[in-house]
Amino acid sequence: KGTIVELVVQNGQFVEFGQTLFIVKP
Repeated sequence: KGTIVELVVQNGQFVEFGQTLFIVKP
């Protein structure tokens, strides 16, 4: 993966920005 931004809403907010992983739960 390089500069790929994925926005997947499952059990919260799964945001994968490149090699950085951000998991945000409301």
